Amino acid sequence: MNMKVLESPHPAISKAVRDALKQWKIKIYFDSPYPESRLPIRVCSQVQFHFVIRDGVPLVEPATREEQFTESIKFTRIAGGGKDGIGW
Repeated sequence: MNMKVLESPHPAISKAVRDALKQWKIKIYFDSPYPESRLPIRVCSQVQFHFVIRDGVPLVEPATREEQFTESIKFTRIAGGGKDGIGW
């Protein structure tokens, strides 16, 4: 899995994001049910969440629904977005 932190207020937060994402389990899908000819399907996605410190306690909060459905310009450039803004 390749990942890139697009925006972060501090390098320590970027490292925490990368470390957290390394713990995720990713399911690989294939383009064919036949093992001799199948290839993995490439998936490119953007995930947004907030690292906050509240009363001295670090927390991870989910982004709002609107934020999750808003694709950043940086992500669109990396993912090769087309004219419709979709990251492919």
